[in-house]
Amino acid sequence: MSPALRMSLFFFVMFGTVGVHLPYWPVWLSGRGLGPTELGLVMASGFIVRGLTAPLVGSLSDRARDRRTVLVGASAVALFAGLLFHFADTLWMILLATAVMTVGFGAIGPMAENQAMLLATARRLDYGPVRAVGAMGFVATSVLGGWFLAGRSPETVLAMVVAMIALLILASAVLPEAPTAPHAERRGEVGPLVRQPTIRWLLAAVALIQCSHAFFYSFGTLEMRRMGVGDAAIGLLWSVGVLAEIVLFWRGQSVLKRFDPVTLLAVAGAGGVVRWVAMALLETPALLAFVQLLHAITFACCHLAMMIILARAVPVSHSATAQGLFAAGSAAFGMGSAMAFAGWLYGSFGVYGYFGMAAMAALGIGAGLMVGRSWHGGMLDLSR
Repeated sequence: MSPALRMSLFFFVMFGTVGVHLPYWPVWLSGRGLGPTELGLVMASGFIVRGLTAPLVGSLSDRARDRRTVLVGASAVALFAGLLFHFADTLWMILLATAVMTVGFGAIGPMAENQAMLLATARRLDYGPVRAVGAMGFVATSVLGGWFLAGRSPETVLAMVVAMIALLILASAVLPEAPTAPHAERRGEVGPLVRQPTIRWLLAAVALIQCSHAFFYSFGTLEMRRMGVGDAAIGLLWSVGVLAEIVLFWRGQSVLKRFDPVTLLAVAGAGGVVRWVAMALLETPALLAFVQLLHAITFACCHLAMMIILARAVPVSHSATAQGLFAAGSAAFGMGSAMAFAGWLYGSFGVYGYFGMAAMAALGIGAGLMVGRSWHGGMLDLSR
């Protein structure tokens, strides 16, 4: 198989695992007797562990002779966690298994993105279509998973997750080899990265824009129900956003020919302002589908811009470490804090809490413009 096909296969299985885990894991937790407070504690613990461990695993990947071995190892750790969940009959056992699962599976995403961008930089694949296949995997398993689970025990969720992780180990084993840094070069230190103004501003921009989705992720479904949208229609509306994301990733090269990555960051922030203000003011369910199309801008443009800037600005010797740093800053600590903020907004202002998310996206525009002022398109000198 070509490098692009092997990387696409891995992304499909990886995001397919998320498509089973993210929507249906609360069903399994509830089946084990956890109430809302305990369920929230388990979900929050995953964010915390990911924030602490993702940069460390990324550094390990940069130091490894073959990055694929770290991916296989992380997948094996996730599989072991799946087996631990089978025997977890108390809250503390579930928290322990969650921590092990996060150390393994929580690190796979950033490392896989890093692997794909290194291959793209070496002109062995086109990142956008490969990443789009991953989104297709999420849609496929989330839809088929709901159909398969109908009428079955909550324990079926764990069996599905374990089966997907087993497939992920096989997909990891056939990944193409990515370029590596010279052996004499220093690798994997976080310090040289965070000393760079470009990295700090990029981290701020990505965290603000991506975490502005927290209110929608937490309370979007509840608000759609309040508007009278049925559950089947809500599922379709979520799919509209992911499908728009797929289209943008698939056309990634065409987009990058028209917009530089710093401009894409600003566009993503502006899209967030429009999207969240519209969600606060909408009263007609029929218009929700059009607003959901903006997911291609608010999420996909931001992600694509981040990946391109990291690929052009960070040496191979620190690329996985940088990816882990961003996973910790935006997807772990940032999103965890944003979801807590979103909960306060929803309790205090209801649907108008979306205005708080619009303000975050607006701040993200400013941070993105500062990336453009500190970075001129080339590789950063990490020796400074």
